[in-house]
Amino acid sequence: MALPRYASPDPYTLEELRREYEGADWRSRIRLLRRLNRKVSIPPKLVALATKDEHAQVRQWIARSGYLGKEDE
Repeated sequence: MALPRYASPDPYTLEELRREYEGADWRSRIRLLRRLNRKVSIPPKLVALATKDEHAQVRQWIARSGYLGKEDE
């Protein structure tokens, strides 16, 4: 059984995800988070970025998704 590439992200993959996240507008950030949430789970480093996002829509989405408090895991 092949695991998705992001199932256990290494430092390179985490950096790739961070850059994709930071380069996106708020809608695309939510799409990225949704995609990760459906396929594997959102890495804690992205959860931390989302909880501090400048856009309230992203912070609201991450809060509603049950990831608050998981940014340090």
